[in-house]
Amino acid sequence: MTDFRCIDTFQMQAVIQDPRARIIDIRAPAAFAAGHMPDALQFDDALLARMRREWPGDTPIVVVCEHGHSSRDIAQLLSHLGFTSVHSLDGGYAGWRATHPAEKPAAEGMATDLGAWLLEQGFDPTDLERPAANAMTALLHAARAGRAETVQALLAAGAAVDAVNSDGNNALWLACYADSPACAELLIRAGVAIDQANLTGATALMYAASAGRDRMVQLLLQAGADPGRRNQDDFTAFDMAATETAYFLLRPRRLQTA
Repeated sequence: MTDFRCIDTFQMQAVIQDPRARIIDIRAPAAFAAGHMPDALQFDDALLARMRREWPGDTPIVVVCEHGHSSRDIAQLLSHLGFTSVHSLDGGYAGWRATHPAEKPAAEGMATDLGAWLLEQGFDPTDLERPAANAMTALLHAARAGRAETVQALLAAGAAVDAVNSDGNNALWLACYADSPACAELLIRAGVAIDQANLTGATALMYAASAGRDRMVQLLLQAGADPGRRNQDDFTAFDMAATETAYFLLRPRRLQTA
């Protein structure tokens, strides 16, 4: 008996309509680097540890291998670990490519696409850290636009994850502005400073709370953001919560257990 569901590429489209859905690619790093589905995460021990520590048990997960065989073993493992909405993609990555011939996978031709995008946006392809107006680097610009594939390409090309603009906002803060969990996850995995404060002392968590970005609040807390940080007005993210969901996510532990 299996605790996961085998799906085809068309059924997968329905699964990934859920903004919480995650695609994990279990192929070898070289195969993943050569090409993978948009927003897919490369599966390794570090990701598995993070999944077990941070991902809610009902997170919709699609497991992808090359041809749809070994993905079943990992899907079964994830089910045994307590994930309740796990799917194995029949036909795997090869099957997806066969049914999406016109769709260019992430990383395939990435250098050419990235160079064209950089020129289009007024950045220098030979110097990823050369800033535009407001000290915006290419990575900051891509994060603000919520372009996960471009963020991924820039990180792979060596873009500095610790860059900040003239307001002191880093790429994670700007990914929260874009309400893009995909961008935020890429940046967190790359080692972005989660509690970086801008010139007013505001962190990404404070902004997400004040702007009603509830899914970003949850993601940042799961990634270890400090809810006790205070801005220059002595406000915490809890003080700035704009929605009921953010209020309950951020309320001090003493209130949660009272």
